[in-house]
Amino acid sequence: MLPRMIQEFGLQRSLRISSWLATWSKRDPKDPHSHLGPIGIDPAAQGRGIGQCLMARYCEDLDRTAPGYLETDRPENVAFYQRFDFEVTHEIPVLGTPNFLMRRNPRR
Repeated sequence: MLPRMIQEFGLQRSLRISSWLATWSKRDPKDPHSHLGPIGIDPAAQGRGIGQCLMARYCEDLDRTAPGYLETDRPENVAFYQRFDFEVTHEIPVLGTPNFLMRRNPRR
């Protein structure tokens, strides 16, 4: 993956991204869980409830399977995820940026 990242982002940015991902992976829960990777809605389509629909569907799946886990480096995203019962379990600095590690247990 690193050669492709270097091609797309350049060496310095690729090394920063790799460091960021490595720091996150060290904090990954050891128990079985569903890990939500980065998601986003095109700015032109924001405000239409698309993100809420995606999260509601994801949480429905969590309720049938396993706890959910995610990371975000955007403080404004924390409140969004909290609306879906995610809780901040840790706040860690990564390359000088606060990162929020969040977990959601299934509703039974």
